[in-house]
Amino acid sequence: MTAIFRTALAVTAFSVLATGVSVAQESPEMSAKQQAMMKAWQASMTPGPEHAELAKMAGEFKMTVKSWMEPGGEPTVETATASRKMIMGGRYLEETVHGTVMGQPFEGRGLTGYNNVTGTWWGTWLDNMSTGIMTSDGEWDFEKGIGVFYGDYVDPMTKVIEETRGVVTKLDGGNELMEMFMITPTGEFKSMEILYERK
Repeated sequence: MTAIFRTALAVTAFSVLATGVSVAQESPEMSAKQQAMMKAWQASMTPGPEHAELAKMAGEFKMTVKSWMEPGGEPTVETATASRKMIMGGRYLEETVHGTVMGQPFEGRGLTGYNNVTGTWWGTWLDNMSTGIMTSDGEWDFEKGIGVFYGDYVDPMTKVIEETRGVVTKLDGGNELMEMFMITPTGEFKSMEILYERK
């Protein structure tokens, strides 16, 4: 049995038990340590105010995508659509994107979440233009309406890990602007800008 499978099994077992934690806590068979464990798992799996804020970002969007291949160059401009919904009991925001890239059909899927245990935001992205995954982590300031995420991926040409900085700004009407910057030894340059407009 692999470590990953053992961890997944433990999480599943604790999650199932945690749903009946109030009953379990009253059971004389449960030690104080076991009760504390159940309480911790219950807190870790329960959606909180951060997840409620994330749910506000769900919906249907039209996307205008600008991409730059190099600093100072002219961007290519394309359109796409995004569908966002909360999944797994309001714990994660799933985004599915359809459009075209350089005349080719494009499909992408991302997940965004907040980890109650670590107190951190995270994101993943994968699409049909790759066989890998991009991961990121960062923070949200919901009062200012700005999220900043740092991520990385492996460049298919150089096989070197490239780092990125993504900035999401909430606009009026539930719209958003996402800007992606490549982090290089000589500084940053904007590689992508996506305007999300609610349908």
